[in-house]
Amino acid sequence: MTSWIRLTGFSVALLAMTSASITRAESLDSLAAIVNNEAITCYEVTNKAITLASQLQQSGDTQMPESKVVFQRALDSSIDMLLQKQEAKKMEIGVSDEEVDQAIESVEKANNLESGQLKMVLQRQGVDYREYRETIRDRQLTTKLIEIAVQGKVSVSEESMREYYRKYLKDPKPIREVRLSQIYLGIANSASDAQLKEVSDKADMIYQRLQKGEDFVSLSALFSEAPDAVSGGDMGWVSPGGIAPSFNRIFELPIGSFLEPIRSPTGMHLVLISDERFIEPEVGESYDEAHARHILLKIPDSADDAAKAKIFHQAKVIADEMKKASDDEFAVRAKEVSQGPSAVQGGDLGWFKRGQMLPAFENAAFSLNAGQTSGVVESKFGLHIIRMVERRHIDQNSYEAKRDYIKGILINAELQLQVPRWLSGLKENAHIETYSCKMPESMSSILPILNVATADSAKAAAQQDEELISPLTTLEKWRSAWSAQNLDAYFATYAEHFDPGEKFHSLDEWKAYKRRVIMNKRFIEVTLREIEATPVDEVTARLVFNQRYVSDTFKSESYKLLIMEFVAGDWKIVREVELV
Repeated sequence: MTSWIRLTGFSVALLAMTSASITRAESLDSLAAIVNNEAITCYEVTNKAITLASQLQQSGDTQMPESKVVFQRALDSSIDMLLQKQEAKKMEIGVSDEEVDQAIESVEKANNLESGQLKMVLQRQGVDYREYRETIRDRQLTTKLIEIAVQGKVSVSEESMREYYRKYLKDPKPIREVRLSQIYLGIANSASDAQLKEVSDKADMIYQRLQKGEDFVSLSALFSEAPDAVSGGDMGWVSPGGIAPSFNRIFELPIGSFLEPIRSPTGMHLVLISDERFIEPEVGESYDEAHARHILLKIPDSADDAAKAKIFHQAKVIADEMKKASDDEFAVRAKEVSQGPSAVQGGDLGWFKRGQMLPAFENAAFSLNAGQTSGVVESKFGLHIIRMVERRHIDQNSYEAKRDYIKGILINAELQLQVPRWLSGLKENAHIETYSCKMPESMSSILPILNVATADSAKAAAQQDEELISPLTTLEKWRSAWSAQNLDAYFATYAEHFDPGEKFHSLDEWKAYKRRVIMNKRFIEVTLREIEATPVDEVTARLVFNQRYVSDTFKSESYKLLIMEFVAGDWKIVREVELV
């Protein structure tokens, strides 16, 4: 049986490094899940559980659910978000700081705040501004991803749009719209009869709890599998004809009503009518519209005059080259060089009318005829080269004027069904391992469990540091071999059954990749901080640390997890995971 060897000189330095950050390290070393070789920590899930518990309290829920229910819901939400981030990374979809800034500006305008005031408001409410920005970024990322991965594959027929126009818009009259919230329970495509019954019974149980007066938002946060579940399952405003036919009865019911469970091709739905409004028909004057593409080159705030001149010159060269280019050629170039969010669509901005774009951009666009390309146009976002695809004159009451509006309604109706199905597909195709997190016995104790390192936990962490010599020795061998670019010593720290993750088909393929990336550097320097080593059992150890990597071509800093096993008299790495 393997024994843990007491530390000497090397461990003293490690203890000094870890003792100042025991709480952070302790929260990091516990894993809640590994999703496609990326980790979710108990620290992250606990934070989400606290947020969810707070939402339940604010909703007036007097009967707080069991801790395990809240934690499971928080874990599911974390897994869903990580799967979406992984999918966005595969599709090279991201959200820039500028896009987050624009979203925050919109929030400030909507709340009648001056620029920069939102940060102060959040601070007064005890909300961390950086975390708020990351929440905004995540929401924008999810929206972009769904637009490309799901909405881009949803098609609406011309016939169905014209039918909607004839039925609801041709003869203008007030329309009752309702705001809906839903609790969604997904059904896998390959679900057995027993699984179908389990979902149906769960839907009936939730329906019975609603009939007894339990809060819809709380039940949605606890049970719904839709992406918007934690926010209460809000589906937004829905117009007649803008939802699947099986839901049409909602337009006959008053505010506060909810429907019995409805079966759709993707799952079971319980729907609440939370609000209503009557939309008067729009009758207005005709107007011109433009359909354009653009290439955007941004000018960094830190750019000096020489750098700005260089970017202007680059933009002018592109503008001159695009003068005689076809629309397809312009789209290809936009994908290659444009730095705006529309780059992935070839710079396509769709149709717009006057008043929807910045004045400088708008004036330049509407001065072009179809097929023409502008010179360099400057706005607060940077330098634009604009391509006019086509123009049209619109009668505001015509089908053509309402077409995009109708298309949006019908696409949104389809998305209500397709997004949960798409998310279920991500889960079915993912490799997900879940672990147990230490949970409080009751929700009343959930709030103080974070950021509190008790004397017992500190003592236990110190004892663990004193007892883990062999795994830490292997860790130092790994770090020094990597820094020295000593491949034999580096690979010797890995077990023969090391799992390189789904990105590689074999250990040999992973080793070939590591040889290439390590040996093409002139130098490598790897430093480790906040090291926390924890025994899992007599032959398994878990090490979590902050890793700083510097080479002549690249540098990064991240948290990493190594799982080691005692193999043939030595500690070897069997799993390596980047922590998120």
